Amino acid sequence: MKRLTTLFFLAVILIQVLGCYVYFASRLITLRHEMHQQLKQLQDEELTKFIFTEAEFEKAKVNSHEIKVGGKMYDIARTEVIVDRVHVYALHDEAEDSLLTLLSEITSRVDKDKKPVPKQLMKLILLKFIKSGLSWSNVITSLIIHHTHYHINEFFFISSIDVPPPRS
Repeated sequence: MKRLTTLFFLAVILIQVLGCYVYFASRLITLRHEMHQQLKQLQDEELTKFIFTEAEFEKAKVNSHEIKVGGKMYDIARTEVIVDRVHVYALHDEAEDSLLTLLSEITSRVDKDKKPVPKQLMKLILLKFIKSGLSWSNVITSLIIHHTHYHINEFFFISSIDVPPPRS
């Protein structure tokens, strides 16, 4: 029961922090699935045909099932290689284009924001924790003069708390 409660609160916090990106990711997955189903049902006459050289095709290809031509995203239905040209049959994905445009607009607005970060948030980000009793500044106070492998290593430090020597 405690584990479920913990997972629930963790999910709520993650949704709060990553809210819009979770929406965009889930929406993008849904759009790609819908487009994949739609491509199965369309005939070649309903698709847009592009003819590329192999180099142009590699440059236009976003991933194995999408290309970007003229700033627009197209989902690939099928490809044919004829001589030295790649014939691509694709469908313009308007929903994905509008979603990506909305995401880029939101991120650009955040970048253009001139308001300073609130002081409370900066204090939280720059939060300092309690220092321990051990400090590197005390290393200088007592250095061992004779250098052997037994006495010197790179993590050598001296405690600022006075403690008696160990009993043998």
